Amino acid sequence: MNLTPEQIDMITQLGEIIRHQTFAQEMMNDFRKQYPYAMPPNLLTMIESNLKDNIQVLYREMNVIHKPQSEKRRWVCSSCKSVFATPLPGGLCDECRVAAAAAASQPDYSQFNAVLRRTTRVAETPEATPTTPKPEAVKPAKNEDASTVSTSVAKKRKSSGGSKKKKK
Repeated sequence: MNLTPEQIDMITQLGEIIRHQTFAQEMMNDFRKQYPYAMPPNLLTMIESNLKDNIQVLYREMNVIHKPQSEKRRWVCSSCKSVFATPLPGGLCDECRVAAAAAASQPDYSQFNAVLRRTTRVAETPEATPTTPKPEAVKPAKNEDASTVSTSVAKKRKSSGGSKKKKK
């Protein structure tokens, strides 16, 4: 197995990163033993499991460096062209799959907007806007003139108590 100087440098750097991750994991265990109630236990467990996952991924990537180019398996997202180490269902990464699902679930307003634009254009032209007749004053009935109507309304208000508030 022939390694180039660049590959040796990459393996050395990944080894250092793995060493730091392992050291951080050990420090988390010591912290958990010294101060058991300083942080919620579920949060500490989550952090420790994330560190373990990071170490596993780094070891896997370091092992890929040793393999020849023909044995390196990579998957490329057909939408964003990002490269992944795991197979992509449907050829799309998670972000592109979520974006495609969100775009498909949103209603298409293009037809509605076209109709709306047509109706607003028609209404904006002065000759197309309908002229509304001016409201006419309310005419009194044939038997009554305006003065009797206003006095009868005033009499009804007085008999029903009017707008005066009662004092207690």
